[in-house]
Amino acid sequence: MVAHQLINEDCVKYLERAVQSGRRWECVILDPPDNIGRKYAGVDDKRSDEEYCSLVSDALDLSCQVSHRVWLSFNSRHLLSFASLVDSLVVKHGFLFRPCVQTFTFYQHNKHELGNAHRPLWRLFAPKAKKYPEQCLIPSWRLQNGDKRASKQGKVPGDVYDGTGQLDEDDTVFDYPRVTGNSKQKRRWHDNQLHEGLIERVIRFSTKENETVLDCFGGTGVTLRVAERINRIATLVELSETYCSHISEENNVAIDPQKLYF
Repeated sequence: MVAHQLINEDCVKYLERAVQSGRRWECVILDPPDNIGRKYAGVDDKRSDEEYCSLVSDALDLSCQVSHRVWLSFNSRHLLSFASLVDSLVVKHGFLFRPCVQTFTFYQHNKHELGNAHRPLWRLFAPKAKKYPEQCLIPSWRLQNGDKRASKQGKVPGDVYDGTGQLDEDDTVFDYPRVTGNSKQKRRWHDNQLHEGLIERVIRFSTKENETVLDCFGGTGVTLRVAERINRIATLVELSETYCSHISEENNVAIDPQKLYF
């Protein structure tokens, strides 16, 4: 059995010790709470803007010190604030930056403004960090329609994750909708989670089999489930004791005592 780790702790404190110990991962994923007042168990989702940006900045900064490939998914309302802090971290660590976007057609109705139908997904990576787009190939429109010019291996997907469920004529988007109450992936004990297909694409693009991935905000354990399915080794850090208990029970993974962290 793959030796996944599940750790009940504040991710910044964990990352600080990881930096001190020299531990590294091939890929780090950060999907912090949106800071919009969701009802998470044991997690404050309504901090001041300054406190929230400080949390994300610290987690990102430390993540760039333990991996050459870092992904950040966040609520689009924080885009301007995060743009500034990401820009400074890219310069500090000598990393490169590429923006991706998850879009979805099922979103909350708003009488006063356009619906929030996208979620930024940003990638920070060292210039020499290896990428594996060949592990993420999708069928092109030509391939699906019998065009002899089509590559039989498929096509590298674009940087937009589309919730329509339809490939466009250029085949640059694919379907990763929001995980809502009617989704088979939905864990009812948690208020929010990312689509497993989205996380699988991130991990496949960033790692090879038997390599390691760290999820700094474990949530419902999506990264662990995906890693188990595609043969990667996952470390999940989750602040909520309640969520850790659910993840542990569902995936048969023990919550590590502190002495086994490193």
